[in-house]
Amino acid sequence: MTVRKSREIINFFKRNAGSTSAEYTTKPHEATNLAQMAAKQNFDAIVAVGGDGTVNEVVNGIAGSQVALGIIPGGSANDFSKELNIPANLTEACQTIIESNTKRIDMGKVNDRYFINVAGVGLDAQVSEAANESTVKVKGWLLYVFALSKVLITSHPKEFNLALDGKSRRIKAWQISVGNGKQFGGGIKIVPTADTGDGLFDVCVIKDVGKWSVFYYLPLVIRGKHLSLSNVALYRAKEVEIISLGCLGHADGEVMKGDIFKFELLPQALDVIVPSQIHA
Repeated sequence: MTVRKSREIINFFKRNAGSTSAEYTTKPHEATNLAQMAAKQNFDAIVAVGGDGTVNEVVNGIAGSQVALGIIPGGSANDFSKELNIPANLTEACQTIIESNTKRIDMGKVNDRYFINVAGVGLDAQVSEAANESTVKVKGWLLYVFALSKVLITSHPKEFNLALDGKSRRIKAWQISVGNGKQFGGGIKIVPTADTGDGLFDVCVIKDVGKWSVFYYLPLVIRGKHLSLSNVALYRAKEVEIISLGCLGHADGEVMKGDIFKFELLPQALDVIVPSQIHA
């Protein structure tokens, strides 16, 4: 986000809110530490200004507290803010924070990291890593497609042990996506049936298909029309465990490495500030 837009936000809250404090981040994970400290200072809300990565860092700072999460979209994708219909317009997003309508939503936890949108293991994590490292000046799903093209050259489906609420199965798949929210990668509706308030994960498995068939699937996945395909499976569960040696995982696009990924659904665990029309 530009300096000019940052100043606009700060000036808006100085004019329209009570006590306000602003902090700038300069390195990864700094937002988590800042949010954690702020959550102990009796603020009504902590507002993440940025994209899904920034939101995820703030969530990890305030998890377990009573403070509400506010979001002002300022990233390349802003998938979770779209999930909640938070305005892309800067002034309207700030006004949403001032109105302070909140919605109670579920959270997810994978190993020791919290998430509120989509996490997963396999190809989507590899693509997240490539997208995070990319210097190509494209945004949204175009960046995802570029990163996918790069990753597919050396990638292949993997064997996974997938346990859903304690019931295990062996599968060969490209990726397993665990959704609290519906979309990632700039609007790719990987788990279109997910609901942030239903107390369950929606788990989408893209099974073993030919490498370049992935690009046939991609337009359907972008629109959330892939669930009826024979090589796609959808499950629902409160607890998910995925085991695969030397695999990459991600939580809201933040890459994780490991062999075992344990997902836990935390029902009604977070207040998020939303536009008044979806206040609940």
